[in-house]
Amino acid sequence: MENQSSILDMEKAINTLSGIISSKFICEENGQIEELHIVSYNDRGPKQVSRDVQSLLIANYDLKMD
Repeated sequence: MENQSSILDMEKAINTLSGIISSKFICEENGQIEELHIVSYNDRGPKQVSRDVQSLLIANYDLKMD
């Protein structure tokens, strides 16, 4: 379960990645992360964007997402 402050911090960090326009976590009522929405430029493939986001979340927040 993540708190609102850490969610906003993660979104800001993701938004600094190359090719990312914006990001938004969707959480359940109990605060559990359910989804992550990413809007990116088309200059990088979806798999590369996904790997970059996953790497950032693991390295900086110890959070593993599929």
